[in-house]
Amino acid sequence: MISLPQDRSRGLPALAALAAGLGFIALQMIAMSIAGGVFEYPLDDVYIHLAMAESIAAGEYGINPSEPASAASSILYPFLLAPLSGSEVQRFLPLVINFAAILAVGWFWGMALVEAGLRGGAGILFALLGPVALNVPGVGFTGMEHSLHTATALALVIGLWRFLNGGPVGWLLIAGAVLGPLLRLEG
Repeated sequence: MISLPQDRSRGLPALAALAAGLGFIALQMIAMSIAGGVFEYPLDDVYIHLAMAESIAAGEYGINPSEPASAASSILYPFLLAPLSGSEVQRFLPLVINFAAILAVGWFWGMALVEAGLRGGAGILFALLGPVALNVPGVGFTGMEHSLHTATALALVIGLWRFLNGGPVGWLLIAGAVLGPLLRLEG
């Protein structure tokens, strides 16, 4: 027989990640239905990142060959898109990365709820509604680096919270502080 832990708040990260993931899938399905089964990103900026990634894979940095330029809003994101450059699969890489990122955002949101001491019905309610109310699926839907940046910001907040409450300088604090500005210059 499987026994559940007395403190069910430990399941809040998974519940919040599930809410974010299902919201993201629902948005993608609705958009594809409206577009007649065709997948496209709602912003042209994603295609700029993909073009930057192709340039990086070719050993250059910019949109036009032999014209170095920083056309992206992120230092790191085009590099994350570069490995599959030149293939049709690359076009879907922002979708996959953003799905993983919104799951991470949901997970970190749930961790923040646990750290804040939310329990019972209030914890479950905030875990389910928080990602949707904060438009986490919509941010991921854009295909941009914003979901990754949100995940690093939440990691930073949780890591800082733990440190200020007597914990060590943990990996969440370090990862959030290092990756945040690499994903968004404003980070």
